[in-house]
Amino acid sequence: MLDSQHTQTITVGDASVTASISPCCWMYPGHGLQIRVALPNGGSAYLHDAEKPFDQACEADVDRLLRRVRVIPCSRCGGQAFDPGSVVTNRNGLCERCFLSDLDAEFAEAKVKEQAEIAALEAKMIAEGSTHRDLCRGRIARMAKCVLALVFHKKRG
Repeated sequence: MLDSQHTQTITVGDASVTASISPCCWMYPGHGLQIRVALPNGGSAYLHDAEKPFDQACEADVDRLLRRVRVIPCSRCGGQAFDPGSVVTNRNGLCERCFLSDLDAEFAEAKVKEQAEIAALEAKMIAEGSTHRDLCRGRIARMAKCVLALVFHKKRG
């Protein structure tokens, strides 16, 4: 029987792949055996055997799941990445660094777009006579995903 702290490492090509037991195994009765597999560069994914109860799993079961993992060169930089055919991830053959770089670029693009929309709304409201905006309410509105729900205040008198 496995304990919750069990780890196991194998070499796949020139990559060291480490498996650890996922907390889902003991948090959710009947979930089955699930392991987290990790690469040294920070990439990680999960493999699940719903048919194998955790309380009946042994090291050989972890080894069986772990040996399904294949590592390929990142399609962009050549670093270590999970083969999408052996491990289901949303990385599509990219290493963790390249994947996160793409996410950062997407976020920066969305931020620039949002700032342009806010600037356009602010210019419109100023043209209509607003003197200031309530930044606190605007920040809360954006966190609640309300598009450009800024509160503007008109001049009095």
